[in-house]
Amino acid sequence: MTGATRSLFVHAGPKWLFYVLAALAVVSFGVGLFVRLAPWWQGRGGFGRVPPGRAVKDILLYGLLGRKIWSRDFWGGLAHTAVVSGFGVLFLGTLLLMVHDWLWPFLVGRPYLVYSLVLDLFGLIFVVGLLLLLLRRYLFKRGRMEPGPAHGLVLGLLLLIALTGFLAEGLRLAEAGPPWAAWSFVGWGVAGLFAKPPPAWLMGLAWWFHAACALVLIAWLPWSKLLHALTTPLAVGLASAPEEALTADELEEAPGEFSRRDLVRLEACTRCNRCETVCPSFAAGEPWSPRDFLRRSGEYVRRKYTPLNRLKFFRERNRRYLAETVTFDPESMFLCSTCAACEQECPARLTPLSLVGQVRSSIIEDGTNVPPDVAEALESLAKYQNPWQQPQAKRLDWAQDREVPEYDPDQGGQLLYFVGCTSAVDLRAQAIPRAVAYLLARAGLDFGVLGPDEPCCGDVARRLGEAGLFEMLLEDNS
Repeated sequence: MTGATRSLFVHAGPKWLFYVLAALAVVSFGVGLFVRLAPWWQGRGGFGRVPPGRAVKDILLYGLLGRKIWSRDFWGGLAHTAVVSGFGVLFLGTLLLMVHDWLWPFLVGRPYLVYSLVLDLFGLIFVVGLLLLLLRRYLFKRGRMEPGPAHGLVLGLLLLIALTGFLAEGLRLAEAGPPWAAWSFVGWGVAGLFAKPPPAWLMGLAWWFHAACALVLIAWLPWSKLLHALTTPLAVGLASAPEEALTADELEEAPGEFSRRDLVRLEACTRCNRCETVCPSFAAGEPWSPRDFLRRSGEYVRRKYTPLNRLKFFRERNRRYLAETVTFDPESMFLCSTCAACEQECPARLTPLSLVGQVRSSIIEDGTNVPPDVAEALESLAKYQNPWQQPQAKRLDWAQDREVPEYDPDQGGQLLYFVGCTSAVDLRAQAIPRAVAYLLARAGLDFGVLGPDEPCCGDVARRLGEAGLFEMLLEDNS
């Protein structure tokens, strides 16, 4: 089988037509990539210092192998791995075929036989993975994953590319009948379904239909949710770098509402709904969903900062959309408990809480739509140093006539027990400091409390997005 090789453009007509269409698809891909990624440069700050070794490791584990996807979702992890590995090998095979056709005809003999076997094997894995994803979304998890036809169109297009590729291969093998046909075992099986030789028009139709589907995928990819195939590994790599705090001057000069890293995360969200399944607010029936928040945030950024707004048609259309659509409902924005369960669960290692904090800050800074409960808590923090509207004189009421030592900063070796606002003044939580004080005393430890002099730690202000009040409380603790 030393003469084994692959014939290209069999009954497919002129090559130039294909390459013209391929060039148009690549142009669409490039324009789409620019339009979708250009808003990143409207964000605050930079991308941070990413350690290369750690980033590569995380991209392999989380981005390609889907380490977190396997957690609590075996079938999801299996399907993801099958699709990623299958698509990756098929894409590599296409590049090798281009090298064979344009530069160096090396796919001859045994290299070609191995090439055929590997591509058919991973093509079959790719098809199985896509079928699993379709069943998982529309049968097993129906109603729990994000509705809409867009996801089905993406998966359907990928499945169509794989199946038409096997069809074109089977027709080619049915016509040529080479002795090495069994190495392409899937195509060989398809070839047995057709008369030998099949009509030339059918071979040309199958070839062009497969090529057209592939070119549509290339042209459409950056405009669709499939863009996450490129942006999710990038977001995973950036997650290995520590968040960089901006100075007050940098915040004032920054043109965008979100950080640059957050804008990358918005394009990396796959809307898999895992964050929603662990969100306590969503489970309680409240109108809050981290998945929906990321979706709306991404739509807001794309419409507000797209370079297409330089054209009057898009500028007016997007301006009207942003004016008529309530992107961030002030009431629901403060329902997030900032427990970070969504961040622990996210397969792409996204951090929605930083986005939540920035949106809350903008609502508070605007001052016109702050929910009454939030405004009341912030006023209480500023006035009483706790969100419960309790005077400082009651900070030691939890002791219930027990003698609790006062902290003396001049006394070396004494432990400071910082009780905190809620434990100090909320009747439901006062049993906590009483138990801690009892245990410290029984252990013979020298400790003391600040009592009425204890300031608020500022965590409530930070979580609610009141940065100025948080910094003020932070200074009181220094």
